[in-house]
Amino acid sequence: MPHVLFRVNAGKKVGMGHLARCMSIAGKISDFSATSFMVSTDSRISVETFIRQHTAGFNIERLLFIGALKMEDEIELLIRFLHENNAYLVLDHYEVNEEYQLCLKKQGIHWFQLDSHARQVFYADYVHHGSPGATKERYQNLQGETSTEFLLGTSYIIVDDNFSRYHKMAKAREHVRHILVSFGGGDARGALRKYLPELLQTFPEIKFHIIVRGNNRDIELLKETVASVKNAELHIDCNCVAEIMLFCDLAILAPGGMSYEAATLGLPMILIAIEDNQYINLQGCSEMGIARSLGIIDQVTPRKLCDEVSDVVHDSESLLSMSSRALKEFDGRGTERIRDIFKRKIFKI
Repeated sequence: MPHVLFRVNAGKKVGMGHLARCMSIAGKISDFSATSFMVSTDSRISVETFIRQHTAGFNIERLLFIGALKMEDEIELLIRFLHENNAYLVLDHYEVNEEYQLCLKKQGIHWFQLDSHARQVFYADYVHHGSPGATKERYQNLQGETSTEFLLGTSYIIVDDNFSRYHKMAKAREHVRHILVSFGGGDARGALRKYLPELLQTFPEIKFHIIVRGNNRDIELLKETVASVKNAELHIDCNCVAEIMLFCDLAILAPGGMSYEAATLGLPMILIAIEDNQYINLQGCSEMGIARSLGIIDQVTPRKLCDEVSDVVHDSESLLSMSSRALKEFDGRGTERIRDIFKRKIFKI
């Protein structure tokens, strides 16, 4: 049986987005390939908990944890594992620069690479960037190998099966009674602490659903904030994100993996970037007409966010337009398309 090694970063600081999307791929290919994970993390417990909650239906062959290694030491470790297990490599972390790739290439390694920046030349067999802002024009001068194939845009959005199933049930939104607020699995530079109090005070007639990880450094403050009002519910380490999104009418998110999930369910969005690697998606979602993009967190005050929420709440036409466009552009089948590439092209089964 083929074997795939996923090399990812995950933890309290960087969140679980990279791990989540790689696990979605792993689950899809598990019927014809063994899967192992090599994870660099600042919280082994958080990663192990996340994996336990998201591995229903498939098994991980080996789970390896590594610290902050020098590039040459990490590559040596990777190559040893790949050769000993006759495995294919998937890379999903930000330390993969051109030098890193050339070291792998020199050793005859082939790999699948997930990208978010479009800032370097690529030598992988396949480069994936499933964002509305990931266009052929953006990547046209970044092909280091003529054989490198780019998997770009919303056709390759990676979401779990739940979102694919619920996509067929989702309806276009026209009114706002419930708002989802989340900024991913990391601390997100204190975004919830910054925005939540004024949102809850400004819109007492709207119910807010806040999704957060239990390891968020502001978790106790968030519990106190939500307990002091009647129009909010805190969802900690929940496994029903798709159901909550399907129930809500508007989402306030960072333009990361959750924004793809929300769009798959036709949920209109207001986006605030937490890190600079989110700019491509921030811009792409805005240009596609599925979200209002406010910019980077440092430039977005609580009052500016509340003003934008008020504008969307009172603009049914804009709400309907964003929702309808998202349902049209995001079909939830990106992971299936990636599965087919692994089966037919990489492993030739």
